Parts: sequence; structure tokens; C-alpha cells
Amino acid sequence: MKKILKFALCATMLVFSALSCNLFKPEPEPEPEPKPIVHGPAELVSFQFLAEDNVDIIYKDIEGVIDGTNVAVQVPEGTEVSALVARFEVSPNDTVKVDGVLQESGKSVNSFEAPVDYVVNEGTNVKSYKVTVSELPAGTWSRVASYPVDGIKLYKSAINPKTGEPAFLVSESDYQLKYVELKNGAFVEEYILDSISGRYIGFNFGKDGKPYASFCHDNKNMSVVAKSGTSWAFVGEEKFGSKSNSYSSEIIEAPDGKVMMFYSMNGAANGLVKRELSVCTWDGSAWTVDQSLPVREPGVYGYWPKAVVANDVLYLGVFNPVNPNSFDVYSYKDGVWEVLVDKYNQKTADGADTATPMYGFGIAADAKGNVYISIANNSETTQGSPRVFKYDAETKTVEQLGQSIICEDSVSARYNRVVVGYDYNVYFLYLNTAGNVCVTKLNKKTQQWEDPTIISPNDGDTDIDLVINADGVPYASFFDDVNKQIVVYKYE
Repeated sequence: MKKILKFALCATMLVFSALSCNLFKPEPEPEPEPKPIVHGPAELVSFQFLAEDNVDIIYKDIEGVIDGTNVAVQVPEGTEVSALVARFEVSPNDTVKVDGVLQESGKSVNSFEAPVDYVVNEGTNVKSYKVTVSELPAGTWSRVASYPVDGIKLYKSAINPKTGEPAFLVSESDYQLKYVELKNGAFVEEYILDSISGRYIGFNFGKDGKPYASFCHDNKNMSVVAKSGTSWAFVGEEKFGSKSNSYSSEIIEAPDGKVMMFYSMNGAANGLVKRELSVCTWDGSAWTVDQSLPVREPGVYGYWPKAVVANDVLYLGVFNPVNPNSFDVYSYKDGVWEVLVDKYNQKTADGADTATPMYGFGIAADAKGNVYISIANNSETTQGSPRVFKYDAETKTVEQLGQSIICEDSVSARYNRVVVGYDYNVYFLYLNTAGNVCVTKLNKKTQQWEDPTIISPNDGDTDIDLVINADGVPYASFFDDVNKQIVVYKYE
């Protein structure tokens, strides 16, 4: 009996203990309410077209202007906008779509021929930006300065790479040489080496901004001078080369640092025949004079050598004044000469060589290795029509660029120049039938020359030149024979 009571008592105590534990156990903490998701702003921070994303279309980075939900982007005249890649930045965690297609900055291609809606989205936040691409207003030619001079025999211009403005080497009526530089719309002048005289001048700048001038010193020998600091000095010996006259000269600093002068002689010397192209090279310590171009056919007459450097390659054009007239183009890189164009003569409609003569001669080159040659011939008129030819570096062929400029005056046809900018805009300076100085631009879309701008109404202003700076701004100039001044125009 006692055992039964003891067992009952123990069971009762266990039940009570269990009930006590449950009775005094704290209630569990309630689950926290979920926090609402907060989305950041859907915002377009920047919008650009970069040159590296749009090769052969955009040549300098272009920044769009964001105003509220409108983005305005202005591209150069003639830019093809049907397949552009935009570089954009949005706020963190945003996505961007165009017509429902997810966009990737620097990769997605879109046509901007009409406004494009960029929809920026982050969660429930959505904002649409309308991107409108338009062309910059067409540039115009405006007169920037004029330099009075009583008379000149010849002048040449070149761009000072330090200032981006043109400078001029002037051979005055008495052949005295003067260096004239345009600075902020005003001319600064100085005579070279106490009024030294020179004919058949060449003029150019080295890459560090040093000006070089070449000339026939005393109607016999050639000379080259350069300016370092504030003073001019002969480069090497005062006179060198053959004892014969030069018909023309060209001076240029090659990418390897050598200074090269090209000219044609009026007499045989040093194994070269009369009027053959002569090459003189300054290596920093001495001149190597009156050498033939190693890749040029010996004994061929060579007039009006023109040289230009583009993308670390020197290009040389030479006019061949033999029947039928033709021109050659050469390249020089790392000490090696190469023939690009050999005795090119435009064929007539019936396939015959163009009859002589050709007139004038100019050369330009772009970063791709394409070379542009300005010249006039009589394949369409009896007197000669200015035109531009293009050597295509990819196909290695020569084709006429744009239409011919019809000119019925043989004197006017002799004067023409061509330049090309970093953006592959091509400009052409020439004299028309009336003898007016005209300048035009190649329309990229039609590949035809635009209506010309007449910058000189005078008849017979035959000394002309055309240069272009690293920003693609061309400067046209001519000697106004009526008012006795060199007039400079700028396109912008």
C-alpha cells in the first residue's frame, strides 16, 4: 500500500512539474515584418560617341548634352549616323533598353537617323531619355588676316604644330626671304639671316615646331636654314649641291628625324641628268647631296616635288614633265622607299593616254595611307581642268575623286592644292576660268565637290596655297595682286 501511495505521489509531482514548465515558459518573439524594397533612381548620367567605338565614322570623341530627359548630340557635317555605338553611364543597378532590347555601353549599335528613346530602369523606377543626333552647322570660309607686301616672286605656307596657325615663307620681288607667322589674327615678320635672297623656295615645320626653309641661294647652289629659339642658321654648310639652277624645291623632316630636300636641277651633275629629281639628306651632322631616289627610274625628269608626313610615314609626289605627262607617288618609312604610284596618266574616254600638258601639282595624305593628288589635265577640255586623284592604300589603285572642275583657261588651271584632315574631310583650292580663287569641300555622302566659295574676285591672283592643322581646320591663302597683300581665309 505504501508503495502504491509513493508511486502516485511521484507521478503527481512530475505532472505538476511539467505543467509548471509549460505555464511559465516565455512566448516566442513574433517574426519581424519584411522591409520594403527601396529602388534607386533611374538616371542617365552621361552619353557619348567615342572614336574608339565608331572607327571610320567618329574621329574625335563627342559628348552629348543631357537636359532633363532630352539628350542632344551634334556630330560633324556629313557623319553617317545609321549605325553608331553609344558609350553611356547610368546610376548603379540600372538597366537600359532601346525598343525592348537590352543595351550594353560601348557595344550596342543603333541608328540615330531619327530620335532614339533610351529607357533606364531600376525596379519600379523607369525613366525614358530621348536622344537626338544632329549635324553641326556647315562651316564657312571667313577672312582672318591680310599681310601687306609690295610684291612677291613666290610664297609658301605651313602649319606651325605648336600654335595650329599658318606661317609663311615669302620670296619678295627682290628675292629677299622673309618669315611671316600668323599669331592670334596678327602677323609677326622677320627677315631671314639679314635679308638673304633665295629662289625656288621650300618651307615646312619639324614635329617639334622648328621651321625649315630651302632655296636656291645664288642662282646656283642650294641652301637650307632653320630657326632654333630666336635665331636662324644654316643647316650644315651654307651652300651645297650641284652648280646648276633648281626649278623647285621641297623641304621636310622625315619621321626618323632626317631632314630631306628634293629639287630638280637645270643641268647634269653627280650622275644625275638635267632636270632629274635630286635628293639631299641631312642626318644631323652632314649632308648627302644630289642622290637619285633609289626606287625611281634613272634619268626621268622630275618637277614640283611635294612631300607630306602622315601617321609617321613620309609621302613624296613628283610630276613627270615628259610626253605623256604623269605623276609618281612614293612612301618612306624606317629608311625604306617604296613606289606607290608609277607614272599615272588618266585615260581619255576612248582609253588613250591624256594628252599633254598636265598643270599644277599638290599632295596630301591621311592616317590610313591614302594619298590625294591635285592636278589639272585636258582630258575633258582643251586647256585643262583641275581635279583630285586618290591613291587607295587598301586597293592600291588610283581613281579620280569627285567631279572635274571645268576650266577653260590654261593659266588658271596651273594652280591647285589639296589637303585632308584627321576626319578625312578633303578640301580643294583652285583657280576657275575667270581666274578667281575658289575653295571647295568633298561631300562625304555624294562624293562630289560642293559648290565652291570664291575667296578672291580678282582675275589672276595666281599665287595660292592651302594647309590644314591637326584639328582639321584648313587655311587658304593667296597673293592679292591688286591690293598687294597675302590674304588668309579659315574654314570653321
